[in-house]
Amino acid sequence: MTFSSQNRGYTLLFATLTAAVVLSVAIFITSVARKQYILASTARDSMFAIYNADSGLECAAETVLNIAETDVFYCNDVQYQIPFTGGDVVSDPPPGWIETGDTFESDPVKIFFYDDSGDPINTSRGCAVITVRINVEPINGAIIKQQINSRGYNLGNTDTGCPAIGPRTVERAMRVTYE
Repeated sequence: MTFSSQNRGYTLLFATLTAAVVLSVAIFITSVARKQYILASTARDSMFAIYNADSGLECAAETVLNIAETDVFYCNDVQYQIPFTGGDVVSDPPPGWIETGDTFESDPVKIFFYDDSGDPINTSRGCAVITVRINVEPINGAIIKQQINSRGYNLGNTDTGCPAIGPRTVERAMRVTYE
């Protein structure tokens, strides 16, 4: 007995169409999930960068306001130094400072942040780069404006440097001006 039908291959066609629709939906969901993951990790990286910039700014602020007293500050139990020569920046600029007319700018100070200060290897939460700019009055050399610039990065440690250059590196900057 032979069966002859004009509807041959209908089941195969239906199975192929169903598989194509299911595969398309799976690819769409995977694409959306991947984009959401990238957005979430970018937001996290941005948060680390802005917090590191703020932390670096807070660490250096008291030192900059008290230039004549000390040039050392502590951040994460580590000592850092912005070289000042007392209050007289004009007549004797500290080594490493760049003079442009009535403006003096310090060398960058790199501050590293870790999850565990006792074990800084592989626990990096980024870093901050601090620079100080001082504007002086041209006649008597009095300080008229002090500015702290802090650039925070989500990646960076003492091994890779600050910042660690990569596709996920995020930079956020903060500035405080005292007049």
